[in-house]
Amino acid sequence: MKKVFLVALTIVVILGIGQGLLKLPAVQDVVVERGTAAVAERASVGLSESSSLRVFVCGSASPLGMGQAQACIAVVTPEHFYLIDSGAGSTDNINRMALPTNRLQGLLITHFHSDHISEIYEVNLGSWVSGRPTPLTVFGPTGVDEIVSGVNATYRLDRIYRTGHHGEELLAPELGVLAHETISPGMIFALTPLSTGVGGVPKLLRRFLSSIIRFHSAEYRSVPFCPPPEPAESSRWWMRQSRGRML
Repeated sequence: MKKVFLVALTIVVILGIGQGLLKLPAVQDVVVERGTAAVAERASVGLSESSSLRVFVCGSASPLGMGQAQACIAVVTPEHFYLIDSGAGSTDNINRMALPTNRLQGLLITHFHSDHISEIYEVNLGSWVSGRPTPLTVFGPTGVDEIVSGVNATYRLDRIYRTGHHGEELLAPELGVLAHETISPGMIFALTPLSTGVGGVPKLLRRFLSSIIRFHSAEYRSVPFCPPPEPAESSRWWMRQSRGRML
């Protein structure tokens, strides 16, 4: 019994010392630096090489999904990396898949339900820490400026604390501030050999989805992200959309 007591007491003392050490700025710096190095190393390893356009489902649960990640799709080519939506839990899956967040080029938001936007800042923070070289742009329909401004304002102190504590060399302050761009029907931007288009949807669907997003290129083919125009036309619509495309 005395031996058990001594072991328990030793564990409590060790835990107490560890907790006290974690309050010291120098120890916190070491922990963060090592953690950041691990994240950066994992991001630099990335995915196995492929010359094709690849799509990863990082989350697909409903707004009340039980323990599963919510809406998020990753589109990756050798030169490009974009996310479509950022629901709760999806950032963990992005990290588990070792997607190359250090070269994330944009986050496209289809609409502003909570299960599509709840981890915008987590995506921003993760790619910032991984070494993303430019500010992350959030693309979305009318209202995206309000969403992004709210996220930037909410996490302003977080950015200040992180940069102040760990240094601008590690976390350049300008790279932690999200940018935004409102998209409308037509071409969002063109990147050789990848282009991204967005088209309007019927009025009845605009409440649930404000845009249709399609990645397309002659080399990588294309991937549409959109619902069918009418439920009754679902099968025929998807057959038309899927001709010559990777789904």
